[in-house]
Amino acid sequence: MALPSSGSISIDDIKTELGITGELSLTDQRVRDLAGVQSGSLILPNDLWGKSARTVRLVITGFEQVKMGFGDWGRQQYDKITFGISVSPYLAPTSYAWGGDVFGNSATAVFMGPAYQVMGYTYQNSGNAYCSVVVGGRTYELSLDFQYTAGDAV
Repeated sequence: MALPSSGSISIDDIKTELGITGELSLTDQRVRDLAGVQSGSLILPNDLWGKSARTVRLVITGFEQVKMGFGDWGRQQYDKITFGISVSPYLAPTSYAWGGDVFGNSATAVFMGPAYQVMGYTYQNSGNAYCSVVVGGRTYELSLDFQYTAGDAV
């Protein structure tokens, strides 16, 4: 859960967000990391409004080159890339909206590249995976650029 986006923020609020049960000082590096202020003075509570210790990332969970047909040297194949969401510390996302060059409707999305001739001309192309995901009542807009193989079709 993120810190409040307005109003006052107590040291107990910060400790809860960071998962700390013991003593904590506002000069602690963990507080600076949470605020995103590595040097100079912290402006309280402004620098901490809406901040979250939770990390939500879009990650590649799998990759394969799918062969079409029975594996003859002249057959085609395509790149299949699977994407997911990584949340640390873990909290299950409650909704996903995938976009860009991927399709999915749950915890994972897939990109399937164009079929290409393995023995023909191949090249690297680029794509984008996008996900708007809700974790702990907060919406995260995530984007990841990636490369895949394309080339001559049969």
